[in-house]
Amino acid sequence: LIVLCGDSHNAWAFDLGQDGKPAGVEFAGHSVTSPGYENSTTTDPKIIAAGLVAANPELKWCDTSRRGYMALTL
Repeated sequence: LIVLCGDSHNAWAFDLGQDGKPAGVEFAGHSVTSPGYENSTTTDPKIIAAGLVAANPELKWCDTSRRGYMALTL
């Protein structure tokens, strides 16, 4: 299962699981111009990203500070 999504205005990569077994992956792309988490806090975006990854074992990577696009090759 591969899930491609967006509209959170931030970029994410998840390893999805169900009942402790791998179930798929999810990739969410950045917004191009709309602000993300970086506009709602003064905390360093790297600290926010590390905290989000630490709090969610399925979240493998996130970027809450940049705008743009993501290229994905399947």
